[in-house]
Amino acid sequence: MKIGMYGIKLVSAGLLSLLFCTNALAESKNTGIRVGGHAAIGYNTVWGVDEQLSISKLEQTEVTTKTVTSTYLDGINNLSDIGFNAGLAVLFPFTESIGLSADLLFAYRSYSADLTLVSSKKTFMRDLVNDKWNKMDLVEDRQPLGEASITQINIDVPLMCRYTLPENGFAEIGPQLTFNVSTSTDGSLNEEANGFVMGLTIGGGYPIELGSGTLEIDVHVLFGFMAIQSNNDFEPRNMSFNVGATYWFI
Repeated sequence: MKIGMYGIKLVSAGLLSLLFCTNALAESKNTGIRVGGHAAIGYNTVWGVDEQLSISKLEQTEVTTKTVTSTYLDGINNLSDIGFNAGLAVLFPFTESIGLSADLLFAYRSYSADLTLVSSKKTFMRDLVNDKWNKMDLVEDRQPLGEASITQINIDVPLMCRYTLPENGFAEIGPQLTFNVSTSTDGSLNEEANGFVMGLTIGGGYPIELGSGTLEIDVHVLFGFMAIQSNNDFEPRNMSFNVGATYWFI
């Protein structure tokens, strides 16, 4: 599984946030652990995917002409859909303003897009004076394949360093560990899922006193930096935008 430079930067940000919280924990004597239930609905999409997924490509070159014949899936970068998560939330407050938020969540994510199978033939003529190829002709055959989809059941474990803002809101950042429980695909997608991926979660929220507990309304963005499925040409990374709530009953 490839991580790349973007992944390294996200890992670094997540680890720095955990290091900061770990240092606060070492200096803390506060044991007021809070426990609650969390639920959220989200919009899932992918990044790090080209618009066209190549299936085959053949190039034939002569002295003055070149022909490139290729077959590819068009629209693969449009994979997106709705998902949700729910589970247990635990908050370890180290100081009045710094804490560690650790959740254990059941997560459902789906991605779908309308794909088209494209067969393309491009003809180029060589400009001998300037030594470059000029495109002369393009012939395409586009065959709609209908909707393709990926559906995943995951266990998410976000570990976020929380900072309580002066106005009683909060901001948090940290890595998220995702363990894939099951994956199903439909249509033209048949890749095997990666069993474990990581990402970086950034978010914040605002608490509301409700009865004997506290209700928090929150917004989070997850940037995945490991492919949820992969082969040489198709390595989609998850990006999720989630709106949720946590009710702290302890």
